[in-house]
Amino acid sequence: MVTNFVEIVDARLVLSAIDATYGVQFLYETVTGRTWEFDRNSDAVGQNVTKRTGRIKVFFNPLEDTMVFNEDAKRPRTYVMSIEKAREIYKLLTREQSPNYWFALDMASMAEKTSA
Repeated sequence: MVTNFVEIVDARLVLSAIDATYGVQFLYETVTGRTWEFDRNSDAVGQNVTKRTGRIKVFFNPLEDTMVFNEDAKRPRTYVMSIEKAREIYKLLTREQSPNYWFALDMASMAEKTSA
């Protein structure tokens, strides 16, 4: 089986905060494999099946020349979490006043750790 991440185009964001201008991409995880790998009782031979796993990858992409704190450039930018946590992150990022880059990274890190 092969795991892939596919971008959710409608959820792409570009935010301008006080400490940095950054983009955020949301990608859903899929697993592709033969039919028998998903269902041992399947009679299909040679068919590929793609299924979503229910996990979302959130990828942050800051413009480094706009960053106020250089140490933020060294932090991880990719977080994998459940769909529910990704929705919470999306709601947080689309508020009227977009959060600072470091705060968004903190929230994504916490969401990744608390995802089941």
